[in-house]
Amino acid sequence: MRRRFLIISLVLSLLVISNGFAQEASGEELDEISLDSIDDLFSDEAQDESADFDEPSDIAPENESDDESDETLSLLEELTTKAGFSFKASYAFAAGYAPGWSEALWYWDDYDQTFTDVIGVDLTSAFALDFQLSPQLRVYQSFSCDFSDFNGELDTFWAEYNMQNKAFFKLGLYEEYWGLSRNYSYTNLLNRLPEESIGGDAYTLRTNLPIGVGGLQLLTMVRSGFADEGDINNAETSDLGYGVKYNFAHPLADINIGMFYHDLMPLRMIGTLKTTLFDSMEVYTEGLVAFPYEDYNTDYVASGSIGFIDKYINERLTVNAEYFYNGEVYTNTEESDEGWTEDEESPFVKGHNATFNLYYNLGIAHINLFSRLQYNFSENTGKWAPGFRITPFDDLTVILSCPIAIGDRDGTYYSSNYDENNRPFSVTLAVILSGNYKFASYDE
Repeated sequence: MRRRFLIISLVLSLLVISNGFAQEASGEELDEISLDSIDDLFSDEAQDESADFDEPSDIAPENESDDESDETLSLLEELTTKAGFSFKASYAFAAGYAPGWSEALWYWDDYDQTFTDVIGVDLTSAFALDFQLSPQLRVYQSFSCDFSDFNGELDTFWAEYNMQNKAFFKLGLYEEYWGLSRNYSYTNLLNRLPEESIGGDAYTLRTNLPIGVGGLQLLTMVRSGFADEGDINNAETSDLGYGVKYNFAHPLADINIGMFYHDLMPLRMIGTLKTTLFDSMEVYTEGLVAFPYEDYNTDYVASGSIGFIDKYINERLTVNAEYFYNGEVYTNTEESDEGWTEDEESPFVKGHNATFNLYYNLGIAHINLFSRLQYNFSENTGKWAPGFRITPFDDLTVILSCPIAIGDRDGTYYSSNYDENNRPFSVTLAVILSGNYKFASYDE
């Protein structure tokens, strides 16, 4: 245990000292982060519950015999060739109370503070249909309804085609995710947007080509917000973005190299690596290089991060720590009377960043403690959300948390923090009733 922490400290120290590699980039978005998503930080589940076709690998697990490997592949082939469908419905009823103040407690003597209390209610439901129409063709669609504002929405709708296990195509309305970080999504190039873009739904054509122990991914993507008046039917070729990513899935490490280009954004390239140390510690590192337009005074900018996640105390304590240097301070170029100028806005806080997450299962009364701290050393600004979660029944959850902004008052996180209304000090109590039902029917 001691040796493990010494290695972690050494690696993080070396990265901080040598930030010449990380002269630029981007980190976590400043949007509100739901406290209910704290579990997602420590979950290995895919972000899209509708898993893609499993692509064959030339390497079987080291501890698996040839007979066991053949049996596993036969079962996989059988499951992906049966025609049928599945239906899933989920619901959530949430009610919360959140008192808070417009200034942190330690600033009350110097600045006027205002007390506000918010009562919130949210009723949501979601439905998903998954059709395996043939051994090669799969269609998936999901809907959601938010009854607080009576808003219904088609979330995803795509078709996937398996061409004899040599090429895998996926076309439709869905989000594609790149990157490894659980805290800073700066390498998720497909969700990076020009500063003044409204974004919108992503329409993507993706092709996966298995190659050896990895594969090549090619994609073309356009968002509804890029098209004229937000109508995807008015999209032009100039609205399209193009990406390519290669994956090398070696037993010792999983490596990805990718790039994405859109006319409204600089060309960006990423590299990611993930491996496992000491049989349980997942270590990941990422880097980004962006090539600005010729109007900029620099040829390129770079960014990097390194982090780990591991479990201790009989796997009851989960620890996730990450260091990230963000130097990318622009997202677009703007034309003015003086010519092209640099947009200084960025979806991430510039400079040296760190995140430290803890999640502890007490083992009694279904109580879990959590703490999420994000801090930017360059601005002396941070946000912290300690709290606990009680799940007395499978469909009932109670959360109590205290989102706090720390550091300088003029820091980014003081006015953009974990509180829904960006109050620098608040208390949140939420009660959530949720559940789901799934039905499946496939040919015998």
